[in-house]
Parts: sequence; C-alpha cells; structure tokens
Amino acid sequence: MDPLFTVQEVAPEPDGAEAALVRRLREARRLIGGAATVGPRRVVHRVGAQSWHGVRTAVAACRSSTDPLLLRPADGPVTCKRCIERERRTAAGRAPGQEAIPFPEVPVPRPG
Repeated sequence: MDPLFTVQEVAPEPDGAEAALVRRLREARRLIGGAATVGPRRVVHRVGAQSWHGVRTAVAACRSSTDPLLLRPADGPVTCKRCIERERRTAAGRAPGQEAIPFPEVPVPRPG
C-alpha cells in the first residue's frame, strides 16, 4: 500500500531566502547557554532560550533583544550587567527578577 503523502510533499526543503532564515535560526540555537553580542555592539550577553513564533530559539538572557537573527557569537566573558545579575540571582536560588523578602526578627515568647 502506498503512503498518502511523501516526505517531500509534507515538508519540502526550503530554498532561497527561506533556507537562509532556517540556517540562521539553527545557528542562533547553537548559541543557547553561550555568549553573544547583539548586532555590531560590544556588550557580551548570556544567551538563553525562548519560543519565538513557535520555534525554540536563542535570545539575550536580559531580553535586550529578542530577535535571534541579531545574535553574533562572542568569545569573551559576559559583560552585560543585567545578564550578570540574572545569573547571580539564579545561582542564589531565586528566579530572575525575584527579590528576597526581608523578614524582621520576631522574638519568640518563652514559657515561664
């Protein structure tokens, strides 16, 4: 029995501009967990993952740019202050953007 659809009919290979876009999105996805600059800027950001139009792709962790096509790989250390703070808070066991609530010391009454 022949299948209803062939692979080519269901998912044709992209060509031209579409192929370039698919290739750039794959390149950006490889940056997740690494470091990158946004366009020609010198600030180095940590790269995180986000769903972008239904596709999991890379974005700057601080969300200074959510366009994965602007990310360029960087070799140096992360220099973005917001990305560094986000990493520090995550390492401290708090979600990024979550502040620690200072609870005042309350004396405990002792019986007697």
